[in-house]
Amino acid sequence: MYAPTEGILTDTDREKLAEKVIQNDGQISYKNNPDGSKSIYELNINYSDALRNTGESDEQAIQKMLAAHHILFSVMGVPAIYYHSLFGSRNDKKAAETSGIPRRINREKLDLATLQSELETNPYRQAIFTGLEKLAKVRQAEAAFDPYQPQEVIPSDSHVFALKRGDVYCYTNVSDQVVTIETAGMENLLTGEQIRDGKYDLPPYGYAWIK
Repeated sequence: MYAPTEGILTDTDREKLAEKVIQNDGQISYKNNPDGSKSIYELNINYSDALRNTGESDEQAIQKMLAAHHILFSVMGVPAIYYHSLFGSRNDKKAAETSGIPRRINREKLDLATLQSELETNPYRQAIFTGLEKLAKVRQAEAAFDPYQPQEVIPSDSHVFALKRGDVYCYTNVSDQVVTIETAGMENLLTGEQIRDGKYDLPPYGYAWIK
């Protein structure tokens, strides 16, 4: 959706967002205004394709997709994941073009047998699915991620989205640079890695739950 960003993003940022969608082979839906003009109503694109930059590798795109969902899994409430995001789908441009319905670009019709096979043989689908599955399992096991557990935004590097939920520190690097963070936690819950000096390196679009 595009309209709900009014008052949250600047007009310049909204225009850049729309330009990015077109650049990444998405489509724009418009609404008719009472004065006869048209304005952008909806951005039609698969989420993983929306996050990509030109020339970016699949590996980088996968990492971005997982980082974006790490933020979703970290904040208060119950995370809702669109099934095409869960299964690592891509733009279905043919469906959108042949139907004339822009939303079809993100509504690929999935065949169960084909999907099951691709979740084992397609590296893109497999990496996103298994990555999100791991996030869900770790989150489910931690009391700090109770939907009603308060959250606190904590000071961190400007490239890092950082929260504290109960006794868990949530860090997401939203940049293409390695960022060293300072944390009071002792263990990365996603990797089991022990943190002994209070510092932790987040790789580009890397993320961590540290307790």
